Amino acid sequence: MRKRAEAGDPIEVYQINTTGKIGAKYEWDTVVLNGQEYAVPRAVFKIKHSKKQPVGGTDPAIEETELFLVYAPHPVWGEKVLVPTRVEGISQERLAQLNPYTYRTNEEMEALLQAQVALSKYYLRQQCPGLDRDIYYAMDF
Repeated sequence: MRKRAEAGDPIEVYQINTTGKIGAKYEWDTVVLNGQEYAVPRAVFKIKHSKKQPVGGTDPAIEETELFLVYAPHPVWGEKVLVPTRVEGISQERLAQLNPYTYRTNEEMEALLQAQVALSKYYLRQQCPGLDRDIYYAMDF
Protein backbone atom coordinates (compact mmCIF):
# COMPACT_ATOMS: atom_id res chain seq x y z
CA MET A 1 0.00 0.00 0.00
CA ARG A 2 2.81 2.38 0.86
CA LYS A 3 4.52 1.71 -2.49
CA ARG A 4 1.32 2.49 -4.38
CA ALA A 5 0.82 5.70 -2.39
CA GLU A 6 4.41 6.81 -3.03
CA ALA A 7 3.94 6.09 -6.74
CA GLY A 8 0.93 8.41 -6.83
CA ASP A 9 -1.62 5.60 -7.09
CA PRO A 10 -2.89 5.15 -3.52
CA ILE A 11 -5.31 2.42 -2.58
CA GLU A 12 -8.46 3.97 -1.20
CA VAL A 13 -10.22 2.04 1.53
CA TYR A 14 -13.78 2.83 2.53
CA GLN A 15 -15.50 1.33 5.51
CA ILE A 16 -19.02 2.00 6.62
CA ASN A 17 -19.06 1.15 10.27
CA THR A 18 -22.15 0.32 12.26
CA THR A 19 -21.84 -0.22 15.95
CA GLY A 20 -25.23 -1.62 16.83
CA LYS A 21 -26.87 0.75 19.25
CA ILE A 22 -25.57 4.29 18.92
CA GLY A 23 -25.66 6.18 22.21
CA ALA A 24 -26.49 3.11 24.29
CA LYS A 25 -25.83 3.20 28.03
CA TYR A 26 -22.53 1.74 29.21
CA GLU A 27 -20.42 1.39 32.33
CA TRP A 28 -16.65 1.35 32.66
CA ASP A 29 -15.08 -1.97 33.63
CA THR A 30 -11.52 -3.19 34.05
CA VAL A 31 -10.01 -6.17 32.26
CA VAL A 32 -6.54 -7.64 32.61
CA LEU A 33 -4.93 -8.98 29.44
CA ASN A 34 -1.42 -10.46 29.65
CA GLY A 35 -0.89 -8.74 32.98
CA GLN A 36 -1.86 -5.29 31.67
CA GLU A 37 -4.95 -3.56 33.01
CA TYR A 38 -7.34 -1.84 30.57
CA ALA A 39 -10.39 0.32 31.29
CA VAL A 40 -13.12 -0.75 28.85
CA PRO A 41 -16.73 0.26 28.31
CA ARG A 42 -19.36 -2.46 28.77
CA ALA A 43 -22.86 -2.07 27.40
CA VAL A 44 -25.72 -2.15 29.90
CA PHE A 45 -28.40 -4.68 28.93
CA LYS A 46 -32.01 -5.36 29.86
CA ILE A 47 -34.18 -8.39 29.18
CA LYS A 48 -37.10 -7.64 26.88
CA HIS A 49 -39.34 -10.38 25.49
CA SER A 50 -36.81 -12.97 26.74
CA LYS A 51 -33.99 -11.30 24.76
CA LYS A 52 -31.00 -9.38 26.01
CA GLN A 53 -31.00 -5.82 24.58
CA PRO A 54 -28.80 -2.76 25.10
CA VAL A 55 -30.35 0.04 27.16
CA GLY A 56 -30.95 3.29 25.26
CA GLY A 57 -29.57 4.49 21.99
CA THR A 58 -30.82 4.12 18.44
CA ASP A 59 -30.42 1.44 15.77
CA PRO A 60 -29.35 2.45 12.27
CA ALA A 61 -31.40 0.83 9.51
CA ILE A 62 -29.39 -1.04 6.88
CA GLU A 63 -30.36 1.62 4.34
CA GLU A 64 -28.87 4.28 6.61
CA THR A 65 -25.46 2.62 6.48
CA GLU A 66 -25.19 2.16 2.73
CA LEU A 67 -24.53 5.46 0.99
CA PHE A 68 -22.97 8.53 2.55
CA LEU A 69 -22.54 11.45 0.18
CA VAL A 70 -20.91 14.40 1.95
CA TYR A 71 -18.19 13.96 4.55
CA ALA A 72 -16.33 16.01 7.13
CA PRO A 73 -13.15 15.19 9.09
CA HIS A 74 -13.66 13.11 12.23
CA PRO A 75 -13.48 15.14 15.48
CA VAL A 76 -10.60 12.98 16.79
CA TRP A 77 -8.88 11.36 13.78
CA GLY A 78 -9.26 14.32 11.43
CA GLU A 79 -8.86 13.57 7.71
CA LYS A 80 -7.90 9.92 8.41
CA VAL A 81 -11.58 9.17 9.12
CA LEU A 82 -14.47 10.95 7.44
CA VAL A 83 -17.96 11.18 8.90
CA PRO A 84 -21.16 11.93 6.99
CA THR A 85 -22.62 15.42 7.12
CA ARG A 86 -25.36 14.92 4.54
CA VAL A 87 -26.92 11.67 3.36
CA GLU A 88 -29.48 11.46 0.58
CA GLY A 89 -32.80 10.32 2.02
CA ILE A 90 -31.84 10.78 5.68
CA SER A 91 -32.95 13.90 7.53
CA GLN A 92 -30.43 16.03 9.41
CA GLU A 93 -32.32 15.18 12.61
CA ARG A 94 -31.92 11.44 12.00
CA LEU A 95 -28.29 11.91 10.97
CA ALA A 96 -27.68 13.64 14.32
CA GLN A 97 -29.26 10.64 16.09
CA LEU A 98 -26.79 8.35 14.29
CA ASN A 99 -23.81 10.45 15.41
CA PRO A 100 -22.33 9.22 18.73
CA TYR A 101 -21.10 12.76 19.44
CA THR A 102 -24.76 13.73 19.89
CA TYR A 103 -24.83 11.60 23.05
CA ARG A 104 -21.30 12.03 24.41
CA THR A 105 -18.84 14.83 25.14
CA ASN A 106 -15.59 15.05 23.16
CA GLU A 107 -13.68 13.97 26.29
CA GLU A 108 -15.92 10.94 26.77
CA MET A 109 -15.60 9.98 23.10
CA GLU A 110 -11.82 10.26 23.30
CA ALA A 111 -11.78 7.97 26.35
CA LEU A 112 -14.02 5.45 24.55
CA LEU A 113 -11.84 5.60 21.43
CA GLN A 114 -8.64 5.22 23.50
CA ALA A 115 -10.10 2.05 25.02
CA GLN A 116 -11.05 0.77 21.56
CA VAL A 117 -7.55 1.48 20.21
CA ALA A 118 -5.85 -0.16 23.20
CA LEU A 119 -7.92 -3.34 22.89
CA SER A 120 -7.51 -3.41 19.11
CA LYS A 121 -3.74 -3.19 19.50
CA TYR A 122 -3.79 -5.97 22.10
CA TYR A 123 -5.62 -8.30 19.73
CA LEU A 124 -3.51 -7.25 16.74
CA ARG A 125 -0.36 -8.18 18.72
CA GLN A 126 -1.88 -11.58 19.51
CA GLN A 127 -3.41 -12.38 16.13
CA CYS A 128 -1.18 -10.55 13.63
CA PRO A 129 2.46 -10.86 14.69
CA GLY A 130 4.72 -8.97 12.31
CA LEU A 131 1.98 -6.58 11.23
CA ASP A 132 3.40 -3.52 9.48
CA ARG A 133 3.97 -0.67 11.97
CA ASP A 134 2.06 1.82 9.79
CA ILE A 135 -1.04 -0.35 10.05
CA TYR A 136 -0.55 -1.07 13.75
CA TYR A 137 -0.26 2.62 14.63
CA ALA A 138 -2.84 3.92 12.10
CA MET A 139 -5.52 4.22 14.82
CA ASP A 140 -3.43 6.46 17.07
CA PHE A 141 -4.50 10.04 17.68
